[in-house]
Amino acid sequence: MQSGGSTDVAQYFTDPIFTSPSGHYLSSDPSIRQMQISLDMPRPSATAGLTKSAQNAASTTSSTATVQSYLNSAGRWQIELADRTTFDLNLYQSSYMVFGKGRWMKLQASGGVSASGDIYGSTLRISVLPDGGTELYGIAIDLSRMPYTGSFALFRAGAQPQIGAVKRILWSPSPRA
Repeated sequence: MQSGGSTDVAQYFTDPIFTSPSGHYLSSDPSIRQMQISLDMPRPSATAGLTKSAQNAASTTSSTATVQSYLNSAGRWQIELADRTTFDLNLYQSSYMVFGKGRWMKLQASGGVSASGDIYGSTLRISVLPDGGTELYGIAIDLSRMPYTGSFALFRAGAQPQIGAVKRILWSPSPRA
């Protein structure tokens, strides 16, 4: 293999990502372009939702260590919605991502659910999908003060979303790992 000049290497870097005058490149493929846009979206701060003193302590931490502290939402949740649906969820947390499983109950019916979401600022945002996957509940819970409050939207294929309030929230935290 020969060591050549810059023109030898340049032939391998003809993609516009290497030559874009603005420094930004978006693919013409819609799905790749959407991914590129989402990667550039702002993410929640590592200190979002922390008290001012905790934020100050985090800012004085050595620059070699990254502070990754988010509000704790891991644990057992019981969430009752205004439409009389109740969810019993066991949620786990890794960084700002939240996920878990549980059960739903409404009148005499019940079944399993899967849940996933995130902590954004002081809000727990979870999507709850009952087994069978014919509807999706989007739930937002404000974790900034007790008692917790929230709202939900019920999505069904071919129908307008139903919006409502969360009536009751019980949370038993699990210890952080």
